[in-house]
Amino acid sequence: MKPNIVLFDTIHASGIDILKGFSNFSIAYGADRKRTLELCANANVIIIKSSIYIDRELIQASRKLNIVARAGTGIDNIDIDFLNERKIKLFTSNTGNSISAAEFTIMQILNLQRKTKETIQRVANNDFRRHLFEGYELFGKIIGIVGYGNVGKLVAERLKVFGCKLICYDPEMSKERLELEDNFKLTNQLEDLLKVADVITIHARLNKFNRHMFSKKEFNLMKPGVQIVNTARADLIDQEALVNAIKKNIVSHAALDVISPEMPSELPPEDHSYSNFLLKNDRIFITPHIGASTIEAQKRISLEISMKIRDYYEKRK
Repeated sequence: MKPNIVLFDTIHASGIDILKGFSNFSIAYGADRKRTLELCANANVIIIKSSIYIDRELIQASRKLNIVARAGTGIDNIDIDFLNERKIKLFTSNTGNSISAAEFTIMQILNLQRKTKETIQRVANNDFRRHLFEGYELFGKIIGIVGYGNVGKLVAERLKVFGCKLICYDPEMSKERLELEDNFKLTNQLEDLLKVADVITIHARLNKFNRHMFSKKEFNLMKPGVQIVNTARADLIDQEALVNAIKKNIVSHAALDVISPEMPSELPPEDHSYSNFLLKNDRIFITPHIGASTIEAQKRISLEISMKIRDYYEKRK
């Protein structure tokens, strides 16, 4: 019997072709909560990104579920403990988007240095006064990288080319692995990074221990005028504390690819009424969670997830 697979978020067509070849496949982009629960009732596999919450209610409603497949890396929108209790497998793609996320991060950092958002807005209003567009070089700047995993390491490699000084924080870094080289330091103490960084870029995974790891206390430790880039998870930052830090000029600007609640990435403007107070702040540059939105990354993720699902069912034959 063919498995029933429901796709709730877009993935590259290459993976969809694989899934259609061995399953009863259906697409449910933008389904509301009621419809999502209805579709999950008969699903053997559900494929998600970050718009659907796999919580206790949904898992209980999914009586035939074998697999939750996350087309990406973050699993903070999944109740892992209850999933394990129900013996439901979780498939992810751990490295498929790393290069794209790292390149996007470099772009965001450069956008903040060169005042890209303000420049585009002024030019659109026929203001071409170049002295208003003066920005900063990356050369010699101290960049704090929070989370030294797959993406963080790629970001560090790319920033070295610019002549930056790097301080990389990861709480799981053992004392034996801590390093101090010319223009490069690894630390397991966040305060070491906060006190010196000119730019802080976040690449940590969200868990129950690090929600709002950037709150009032952390912002007050930062150098005045620091810039923040977050391409990881929105809830790593206390958003109200960030806005207050901007008002106090502790943070000069921020580039956020993720905000909370998650933006409705599968719906056209006429089909939603999303709003967020961060969108109205001129010193915050917001993009709609597109760090991994490249053809190459989406193809790698789609193929990896689809083949994992196919291999699982082939082994059960």
